[in-house]
Amino acid sequence: MRSVRSGKKWIAAMLHLKDTQAQIWFLLPAYNEEAGIRDQIARIDRKAADYCWAHHVVVVDDGSSDNTSSVVSACAPERAHAVIRHDRNRGPGAAFDTGFRHIVERGRANDVVITMDADCTQDLSAVSDMIGMLEGGVDVVLGSVYVPGGRFEGIPFFRLLLTTGCNLLYRLIFHVHGVMEYTAFYRGHRLASLAEYYRRSGGTHALASGFVGMTEMLLRMRKLGFRFAEVPMVVRYHEKKGKSKMKVVRNIMSHLGNIWKNV
Repeated sequence: MRSVRSGKKWIAAMLHLKDTQAQIWFLLPAYNEEAGIRDQIARIDRKAADYCWAHHVVVVDDGSSDNTSSVVSACAPERAHAVIRHDRNRGPGAAFDTGFRHIVERGRANDVVITMDADCTQDLSAVSDMIGMLEGGVDVVLGSVYVPGGRFEGIPFFRLLLTTGCNLLYRLIFHVHGVMEYTAFYRGHRLASLAEYYRRSGGTHALASGFVGMTEMLLRMRKLGFRFAEVPMVVRYHEKKGKSKMKVVRNIMSHLGNIWKNV
């Protein structure tokens, strides 16, 4: 049985990460995620072990007032994981920006960067499909609930209404080829493409600071001619650890401002 399992891991590694020098960087923004960050990192480590992925987990603690940083530091000191701490809460966009810069400086051009929420709501099964598409030449692969196989589970109706309406508005206005999911953080990136994005954006103000940051990044990448694709993701909202940090009115206004700026 063990030899069969080892054989499956070897095949998976060959199929999903052809270059043995390539590594996967999991980037998680975290603000007061003490309740779930340990479980999220453990889930990632188990998935990487199943597929024989060489990986790092980079957590950007965005000014948490709880023990997020100390929990991350204690998770797996023997692994090549890292926690970067902001001195104050700056928003998810700023946290992703800090993490991207950290990874681009340390990674290789053929590495892969997976961005996720830190709250255990997103199904890790999409990662292997993301890697396959990135190896095929796509620059960014988005996890989407709007393609066959994707779905929400246990999401409150009001939040579902806001999310669906926001994504529909972006689709109607911008028509990014290959994209239906504009707002989710669950994405795969070729590190070389991230480095190119930062080079071509001048390295400053690459992402807006709030929840809108990753959406604005997508629209900027569209203007630069980057290639996108989507894979189905399952969001299990009922498994969320801790409370949502999103301020609804502020987030709506940020997205409207983002649309006005990029239209």
